[in-house]
Amino acid sequence: MTTKLRLPLGAALLALAVPGFAQLAVAPSGSLRVFGDSTLHKWDSTATVVAMSFTLADGAPPVLSDAIKAAQVKGMEVHIPVAGLKSGESGLDKNMLKAMSADKFPEVVYKLGTYALGKPSDGGAVVAKTTGELTIAGTTKTVSMDVEFRLGAGEAEARGSCTLNMSDYGIKPPTLMLGAIKVRDPVTIRFDLLLKPADAAKKTGA
Repeated sequence: MTTKLRLPLGAALLALAVPGFAQLAVAPSGSLRVFGDSTLHKWDSTATVVAMSFTLADGAPPVLSDAIKAAQVKGMEVHIPVAGLKSGESGLDKNMLKAMSADKFPEVVYKLGTYALGKPSDGGAVVAKTTGELTIAGTTKTVSMDVEFRLGAGEAEARGSCTLNMSDYGIKPPTLMLGAIKVRDPVTIRFDLLLKPADAAKKTGA
């Protein structure tokens, strides 16, 4: 199932003005899902809200896809409200919110560190090797992943995945039915996002 992601204007204005750099918010559509397993069955949660912003170098092409090609993206932030993760099982959602301390840490945050583009394939896709900082429940870890980009006129499609252990972020995998059902530690995050500029949310540094 593909879910259209919402980008509220207030959440879109994440980027702060940085002298000499342009801040560009994008409105992603597509899907970002978390897949896991339990002692009873596999499960998955869909992020219903994702907010993204990019920092472009001074003099970078104003179009995001062109800035990516030119390696002129100096930063990227992704904010995902924990309360917006929906599995379709209210008990699992409730216990996951508790396990992730959503009252104290309401967002999952990813900040891009570095990326290196490979050569485009015959089909036009290009793979970027990325590193970044992922913060979940107040704990930050460095993650590396390959992200496949398809760069079009004025938009960019990004696909990728990474697997992590909830316990690495201080999260005790939740349980259901008084502990009879236990969620396993590893989860996989998969995304397929179409990034388009959110014109009303553009912000440029002085």
